[in-house]
Amino acid sequence: DPNGFEGEIKLWTEEKREWESIPLLAERKFTGRSLGVADMAYAIQNDRSHRANGDLTLHVLDLMHAFHTASDEGGIVELSSGMDRPTPLFNDTDLSI
Repeated sequence: DPNGFEGEIKLWTEEKREWESIPLLAERKFTGRSLGVADMAYAIQNDRSHRANGDLTLHVLDLMHAFHTASDEGGIVELSSGMDRPTPLFNDTDLSI
């Protein structure tokens, strides 16, 4: 569900050739469209980088263009961007903003 970031996660592999349910790594109590804004505010309060930053934006744009080019050309496209893995989202108990 793109509006609430909830719902069952399924994975298709060529090996199994069927959808397989994938369990969540952790239970999330706080989800939804405002999660990115909450993460940004929490990051600013705690002097760390938030995930909605320019590096992530550029990397996502690079990926989108690479998917399109790879599809058109039928090949592999090496990405020109990179980024550090974002800090994990705050715990629900940390949410005091």
